[in-house]
Amino acid sequence: MNWVADMDILKTAPFEDKDIEVHRGFYLAYMQLRERIMRYLEGVPKVDLVVTGHSLGASMASLCAFDIVTQPDRMGFKSVSTITYGEPRTGNLAFHKAFSRLIPDSWRVTHYKDVVPKVPFQSFGFYHTAREIWYSSRDYEKTDDYQVCDGSGEDPKCQNSLWFATSVQDHLYYIGVYLGTGGCLDPVASLADRPSATTEQQGQAHLARTMEL
Repeated sequence: MNWVADMDILKTAPFEDKDIEVHRGFYLAYMQLRERIMRYLEGVPKVDLVVTGHSLGASMASLCAFDIVTQPDRMGFKSVSTITYGEPRTGNLAFHKAFSRLIPDSWRVTHYKDVVPKVPFQSFGFYHTAREIWYSSRDYEKTDDYQVCDGSGEDPKCQNSLWFATSVQDHLYYIGVYLGTGGCLDPVASLADRPSATTEQQGQAHLARTMEL
């Protein structure tokens, strides 16, 4: 897991409130797509908007949603909510508080021992957004085997209850679907096959690219 040790932990404060800081690499990744995203959103019906993503895409989804709700009248959308999967810590405590206030309908899904929600570490000044939904088993044998966590973002009774959570496999397997480095795998095949060593190696490479941002 050398990519954890080498991870970029620098923050940036791009918002009007300079107490709000977010991971610099995640923010720069979002900004590379922002113009296209905003152009697309200008042309869609202004209904309830749900922003979603996995891994780095999860942090980008949170940043996108926060961007939208801090614009006048939420760009015309009736409401903005998020559902993310395997999201790393995107910002600091001030970001958590502002995010919770502006986007109260947010759900951050974590899977068993997924390593990515464990980073960047709290000791570096990062803090999760709420509200976590933790699936506490690996194989989703029981569809109701999950916990709705408290609103702190760092519920000690959810994934934070695991002292060691270092699974790449759990990061690549959400809600019964295996996620490949090039997008979601075929759902029928996902139910039938377990990840191979090659999949694990691809996952390591994917995580390394994500955390080096």
